Amino acid sequence: MAVYDTLIVEDKNRIANNTLRFIDDRLKGLNDDLNGVQGSLESFMVTNQAFDLEGQSKSYQDIMSESSKQKVDREIRMNVVEWLLAYINDSKNEFNTVPTNLGIEEPALLQLETEYNRLQLQRDANLKTTQPDNPLIVGIEGAIEKLRKNIYQALLNVKQAYVIASRDIDKQENDIRGQIRSLPGKSMQMINIQRRQKIMEELYSFLLQKKLETSISSASTISNSKVIEPAIAPGNLISPDRNKIYILYILFGLLVPGAGIALLEVLRDKVSNRAEVEKRTQAPLLGEIGHSENSQTLVVAKNSRRFISEQFRIVRTNLQYVIGKKEKPVIMVTSSFSGEGKSFISTNIGAVIALTGKKTVIMEFDIRKPKIVSGLDLKRKVGITNYIIGRGEFDDLIVKVDEVENLYVIPCGPIPPNPAELLLDVKLEELMRKVKEHFDVVIMDTAPVGLVSDAINLSRFADCTLYIIRQGYTFRKQVGMIEELYTKKKLPSLSLLLNDVKADGSYYGGYYGGYGYYAGYAYGSESGYFEDEKRGKRGSWLRKLWKG
Repeated sequence: MAVYDTLIVEDKNRIANNTLRFIDDRLKGLNDDLNGVQGSLESFMVTNQAFDLEGQSKSYQDIMSESSKQKVDREIRMNVVEWLLAYINDSKNEFNTVPTNLGIEEPALLQLETEYNRLQLQRDANLKTTQPDNPLIVGIEGAIEKLRKNIYQALLNVKQAYVIASRDIDKQENDIRGQIRSLPGKSMQMINIQRRQKIMEELYSFLLQKKLETSISSASTISNSKVIEPAIAPGNLISPDRNKIYILYILFGLLVPGAGIALLEVLRDKVSNRAEVEKRTQAPLLGEIGHSENSQTLVVAKNSRRFISEQFRIVRTNLQYVIGKKEKPVIMVTSSFSGEGKSFISTNIGAVIALTGKKTVIMEFDIRKPKIVSGLDLKRKVGITNYIIGRGEFDDLIVKVDEVENLYVIPCGPIPPNPAELLLDVKLEELMRKVKEHFDVVIMDTAPVGLVSDAINLSRFADCTLYIIRQGYTFRKQVGMIEELYTKKKLPSLSLLLNDVKADGSYYGGYYGGYGYYAGYAYGSESGYFEDEKRGKRGSWLRKLWKG
């Protein structure tokens, strides 16, 4: 409080000092002007021998006296306004207070000057503890600049008012001069010089009076505040309370991550793991297929010991429990929508079954977007649609896959304008009968059941359905549709396969027939039982570090 009182006194003294400095500058200029006027008057009187002209113009001076007095007052105020305009417009005074109490009785201008000086003092006080580029200082400087412009405009308005008043006085004087034009010209010159001298003297006296008043006011400056009773410090620390702060940070550290995890869980709308699928549907899950870095569709080979190949072998084993004792089973592969890896699974399931010595064929029934033939880089021939419309023979449909023994493909053929109606043709039953006669296992790669009805129509030929779900791609609400298909038995012996499973550092591959594959504990791809898929790839550890 003592420092606060001192600062208030210092602020008032600063305003007074700036005012005194302003008055001293004006007095110095006025002294030179007054000496010049007095010299001109003395020279005029000596040259023209004009020592007593008042007697000749006594009758008119009474009339001119009042007018001159008003004009002198206006001239004084006009000079003060001019000086203040120059002071405000000078960049050196950008952050100095504005002199007040100089005789300009304009309430609006006085209010602007008071607010301007208050902001200047506030800026100086904040600069003692704050950098000039602080937003608070910048905001105060913006307000100061706005007030400076307002003060400048107010001074211009005051000046304009004084100019108008002076014009009225001049008009009145011109009327009086018309009455005294008969007097000698030197009398008028004498009056003009004396009037200028009077203006200078009164302005000089006015500034001396203001200087005296400001000096007396500065000497008697006291603070606006008073300490009634000194502050008493308590025995114990009141703030900060360390225990409360620790509790607050502990709660903050628990709530924020918990809220973030809950928000992520609410926003996540895609299937993320096996447990989530099992929670949302009763349909059996045959297994999981990991993410393949290989650009080729066919990843299963005869002597391959890669981790993903072993996963397909486990799915083949689990599939035997679904097929049962069917001699020539027909397996239908479908999904909810495009992009879930249906053609990839069909190709490799067919390959892994063909490796057991069974003659296997993959039928490309996804007539709208066929991918089997292009994925295996086979040459297209006549296909299913050609056979159904009677423009193809059965022997011409079969395409051998050279990479895998006992694996064949029947392409879809040209894409028809009416795929759904074409799959209801009686020729399709004849085709399926011939296929079962020539092959031990038939895999039908169908269109997504969530988009078109092709899979439902083809389900009459299937013994079991392999429904593909892709991790991080299939929407959770699609699992609800799968549950409906399973409970209402719209598809025969429906089983699920989770595709594109990526290792998260703790669990990988799920649980296959009692054998767990845990990436972090040497039970998965790094256990030594499988080929290292990344062996020989330069910079793989860098990619792993980047992903990690």
